[in-house]
Amino acid sequence: MTDYPYQRPPFHPYGYASTGNGDLAFIRISKNASSSFVETLRLGDWTHASRLGPYRPFCAVRDPVDRFYSSVVETTLRARLFQDAGCFGDIVVDPDIYFEMQRLLQAGRHGDFLWYVLGVIDEFGPFDAHHERQVRFLEGFRDYAGEIAFFDVARTDAVLAELLKDYPGRRTEANRQRDGKRVRARLGNLRALRAALTRRVRAQPLSPRHLLFPGGGVRFGSRAFDRGVQAFSGAIRAAGTPALEARIAAVYDEDAALYAQVRGGMPVRNMPAPA
Repeated sequence: MTDYPYQRPPFHPYGYASTGNGDLAFIRISKNASSSFVETLRLGDWTHASRLGPYRPFCAVRDPVDRFYSSVVETTLRARLFQDAGCFGDIVVDPDIYFEMQRLLQAGRHGDFLWYVLGVIDEFGPFDAHHERQVRFLEGFRDYAGEIAFFDVARTDAVLAELLKDYPGRRTEANRQRDGKRVRARLGNLRALRAALTRRVRAQPLSPRHLLFPGGGVRFGSRAFDRGVQAFSGAIRAAGTPALEARIAAVYDEDAALYAQVRGGMPVRNMPAPA
């Protein structure tokens, strides 16, 4: 195995917040309802942490165990070999790790698969942004630590409902037109991604994603695709054990400490981010 068994794609803009609707600034953490907040509140702009002075920064925090289960599903759908890199959104992994993931999934050993992925993350670091420790996303915002409103991601619906009372339709016509152009551009990117994924599934002997859809003919984003992902997600969660979850909490100890402070409440202000 190489000393650096994966390539971390730089798609997440660390140190930037999502803005574009009044004074709201949402600090995005992968797998923490980011899409829900950005799309619902139309936070389509990026603002660097050094320019957040006039904004109200807020951030969702998630139970690290629940987030790990969700991130493992992402890994399974995105993992590719080093020599098969280049597709947007890929998690490009060393062959030793890639084929061991395949072997465990093919054998239906979901519990061993979870232990294996967690062990790789613990030894070498996260595969991509979905596995990153949540505190990693806050590193660029330390100057605003006492101003960030943290809340439990389980409260997403309630927080959105509260914010929508004060921030409904705060977009100008020019911004709405710009949003439309972005949506069309994203649809174009998705079509290209779908085509690339289809080609790769057919070309590879057996990818983690192919294990979910052995026929290779399930359309990316279709209802059949979603059902397959949901079934796999259920199998992954069912394979969890108290020992595994205790280990997840230990590997993500700083996240567990932050979540313990936030859990169960409405937005909590003036909570310092971990150093």
